[in-house]
Amino acid sequence: MGYNFRKADAWRQHPLLTNTWRHSMPGLGLGLVAFAAYVAYDQMTKQQSGKTEHH
Repeated sequence: MGYNFRKADAWRQHPLLTNTWRHSMPGLGLGLVAFAAYVAYDQMTKQQSGKTEHH
C-alpha cells in the first residue's frame, strides 16, 4: 500500500480555493465594462457638442 497522492492533493480542488478572484466579486467585470462604455459615450457626446465645462 503506497502513499495516496489523490487524497493528499484533494484540498487543491476545493471550490473555495479555485477561481477565488472571479467568484469573490461576481459583478465586477460587467460593471467595469458598463462604466467604460459610459465614459466613452460621455466623451463622444462632449466632443460632438463642442461644449466645455468650467468650474
